[in-house]
Order: sequence, then structure tokens, then C-alpha cells
Amino acid sequence: MKMSQLRISCPQLRTRCAPLRHLPTHPLTLIHRVPVTPALIHHIRAFSSSGHSEPSLSLQQTLDIVAQQQRLTPPEYLASLNQVFNAALKENSGTFWDDHRFTAFQAMLVKRLPAFGGADVYRVLTAYARLQYCPEGTLDDLCAALVENLGELSVLQLSHTAVILSALEVTDPTVLESYCQRVREHLPAPTEEGSTSPPSPLDPREATFLALGLSHLGWRDLPTLHGLATLVVEHCSRGKGGDGEGERLSGAQLSTLLLSFATLGVQHPSLYQHLCREIADSLPSLAPQHLANVVLGLATYGDYPIHLMTAIESRLSAVLSLYKTEDLLTVAWSLVALQFFSVDLLAHIGAAMARTLDRTALSQDKERQLHQFSLTIELEAPAEIKEKLVEKGVWNTLYQPESVPTEPASDSHPTVKAIVQQLSSCLDALHVPHEQFLTVDGFYTADIAATAPPHLTHTQVGAPVSAAAKEEANCRVFFHVDDSTYDDFAEPLDPWVTLKHRHVVELGWKLVWVRVSDWDALDSDGERMTYVKRELTGETTADVTDDTHEEEDGHDVDIDESGKSR
Repeated sequence: MKMSQLRISCPQLRTRCAPLRHLPTHPLTLIHRVPVTPALIHHIRAFSSSGHSEPSLSLQQTLDIVAQQQRLTPPEYLASLNQVFNAALKENSGTFWDDHRFTAFQAMLVKRLPAFGGADVYRVLTAYARLQYCPEGTLDDLCAALVENLGELSVLQLSHTAVILSALEVTDPTVLESYCQRVREHLPAPTEEGSTSPPSPLDPREATFLALGLSHLGWRDLPTLHGLATLVVEHCSRGKGGDGEGERLSGAQLSTLLLSFATLGVQHPSLYQHLCREIADSLPSLAPQHLANVVLGLATYGDYPIHLMTAIESRLSAVLSLYKTEDLLTVAWSLVALQFFSVDLLAHIGAAMARTLDRTALSQDKERQLHQFSLTIELEAPAEIKEKLVEKGVWNTLYQPESVPTEPASDSHPTVKAIVQQLSSCLDALHVPHEQFLTVDGFYTADIAATAPPHLTHTQVGAPVSAAAKEEANCRVFFHVDDSTYDDFAEPLDPWVTLKHRHVVELGWKLVWVRVSDWDALDSDGERMTYVKRELTGETTADVTDDTHEEEDGHDVDIDESGKSR
């Protein structure tokens, strides 16, 4: 299967490498628009082994056979494993995982792993990746064997390994660090004069698999990503050559690279310049889903070249009738996240969406995404866009706030929940009324929704308050604890968060954006209290710190590990 045939389905600098982290936790962005699907694994599998055949026996018959096999060679183990998986896929059955015949066979395979070479381990992992599952203990053993034998993998196998690891949701930092270290041996290395090419370089056309896999894993190893970016830049700079080395990347590859690099927060201006130039050249032949990924990638990156967006606008206007609802929604949502408020284009996209929209077929995440688009038109876009949608008779189809599922709370996320508890203790000490994980204005969920009196939000905490000030309306404060933005970014990386913040402010809330990295950098209870006061008052750090010391002298407001004040 070629990359251009992949079906897309909808939704993100430390000194060396950011910690292991997954993509932004909001459900919309967990749904990467370039999924790691069985079809993609099948494409990789075509390169890995030829010992596969369509099942002629039932799953039960196959299990009976493998249960009788003893001391097989690595290729024989692989063939038997694939026979089981082929039969299971044909019958759409997952019952074999706990079958004693399969567990016994799997135990024998693991026991024989020391006899497996790197290519054998790779092929076994590929087999499991087809089902997108591997029992935890077996996966740990396979990953340990992979790390020991990474040096035996071909460059092609190495580039595909990222997708295989992402399909199996491998999150062990040791495995991923070892893998990236090995990958870097096949990437350009930076020097004072530019970069040096490795003896056996990675094929830039296979770099798509590497970038895609790392983005799904959320593994932001900056040396690897920058080496990969340099490889892509050098390839694009060579242009199309007769020897094939400079063959241009396809539209699918370009869109996947743009979205994957942007999702991982790779800051490499030259990379984006070259990708955008190549994408502009390929626009006439770019499939709808790939063009939708381009716009989403730009929205995630947070910027766009005017010439490219102008060309995209022209292309979209000409081919909207070819787009499915899903792709139209991705494009529309991404455009408003970028604040690209082209009146005619957004009115046409909105009308096209309304014509094909079937709300019963939308997932809850897609419904929320549609509501974010419509809410942007309602709150901040030029009035002409809504007027045109009303004229076309489609506005009420698109904007149905009463029926949209609310944003899920983050109370199931341990890190966010712990920070919310600590913030709550600070607000308790300041006597600020608040509620945790509260849905406000019918849609967004505040990690903390507070009602701060004017003397807290407009003057220094503890300063004298006039009677007139006390009579002013209280300030609504929306606390958002965000683990989706890397600590070297000043603005949200996730378009969902970007739109959420803009909407919250438009709805009359004072937004307090608490990044997990910023909160983790606070070393003491006093620093955390200073942080909260500063966010509420807008005072300078020095002013708030002085007041904090005065208050701490008179009150015991320490925060324990559970987040409660004592």
C-alpha cells in the first residue's frame, strides 16, 4: 500500500530531550488525523517477511497445531505466530489471547528470544502490531530483545520501527531513547560548516514513518527530530533529480511530515519553509484528506505563509464538492484556529458541511469540534460570515449549543488533579470561592472556576478596599491546568486549547493558564501562593512576594502533599 492510499481519520527545548509525554490530553487531539492502522502495518509487513499466507484453517485448528510444536527456529515461530493472527483476523476473534494453547506457545517464543536476531525480533513485533496489541509481559521481553539487537536492523526496518512501537503503545523511556540513539547514526550530524552525512543515511521518503511514529508516541527527542528535519530539508533542497535521490516527496508524505513535526513542537524554520514550498507545488494533485492535514498542521504550528494560504484558499474553493464532512470539519476548525477569517471561503465550507452533515454519525469529539468552529463564528469572526450562513439557511444546522456534549473534565488525569488540589488550597487561603472541574457557559469545563472579588483581581491582595470597589461585580476566573504545551512554547500548541482560551475570554472570564511545566518549577508553598496571587492580581512578582511574606507571617497556609492547606 502506498502512503497516498492511507485513509485519514480526524483529531501536538530542553537541553537534550523532553520527557516522555503523550499528545495533548484533550480527546480531539488524541485522534491523530494520520492514524497508525492495520493497513499501515500491512504496508510495513510487506517489507519484513514473505512467509505469510492466507489462513486455510480455522482459529481453533491453528491453535491445536501450534500447541503441538516444539523447539522451532525463529522463522518457524514467526510463521506460526502469523498463522494464528491471520486466522484470528479472518474470524474477527480476540478470544485466543487467554487460550492456554496460545499462551503456552507465546511462552516458548519468549523463552527462545535469545536465539532471535534483530530482524527476527522486528518481524515478531510487526506481527503483533497488526493486531495493535501485545500482552504486557511479552511486550517488555520483545522490547528488551529489540534494544539488544537494534544494530542488526536495516535502515528501512529502523525507520519503520517507530510506527510499530506506536501501534503497540510502547512508552518505556529506555526503549525509546535507545531507538532514537540508533536512528541518529543514520541522520545528518550538525557541524560548524553545516552537516555531515552518515555512511548509510535514512531514506527521506521513509522519514515519514519515523516522524509519524514519534508523533503518535509523543516522544520529543530533539536531537533526533532536528536530524530528521535536516534530512528532509537537504532532500527538498536538491529538488527533483534524474538519479532518484532527489525524487520529490509525495503530497501524503509532505502533509504527514508537516503535521507530525508541528505536533511535536519542532522549531525549525527552514524545515517549514521547505515543506510549505513543496506543498504549494503539489496542491493541484493533493487529495482532500491530505490538504486537510496540511491546514491542521499549520494550525498546530500556529502560523502560515501568506502565499501558501492564498493558494490553499483558491484550491479549496474549486474542489469543495469533493470533500467529505470529516475533512471539511478539519479544514474549517483549523482555519478559525489560525484566525484566517476568509468570509467567502468559510461561508462556502460551512454550507458544504451543513449539506452533508449527519449529527447521528458524529462522535462526541467531532461534535465538540464542530461546536468550537461555530462558537468561533458566533464570538469572534467577522459578522459577515454568520450573516452569509444565515442567508444560506444553514446556521441553525451548524450551531446547536443545546445539544453539544460538554468538554470532558480532567479529573481523571493524576497530574492535573494534583495541581488542581494545590491551586484550590491556595484559593482557600485567600478566601476565594471556587469549584473544581465545573462546566461553565454550557460547554467548557474549568479545572477551577473561581469568583474573585474586585479587590483581589484589580488591586494588591491585602490593600484597603473602598466601599465602591466592594460593590463592583465579582470577577469570574477560569483556571486551566494544561499539560499539552511544551515548556519552551509561549503559546498553546494544541488548536483546541488555542480556541478554548480565546472563547473563555470572549465569554467574559479572566483566564489563568497554568502550564504543568510552570507549576512543577515552583519549589515551595510560598512560591505557589505567590504564583496564584500574581495571576489573580496582575501584580509584579516583587509586589506579590512582599505581600505573601506579610501574610505568611500572620497565617499558616502551608500546602501538604495532598494539596490541602494546613
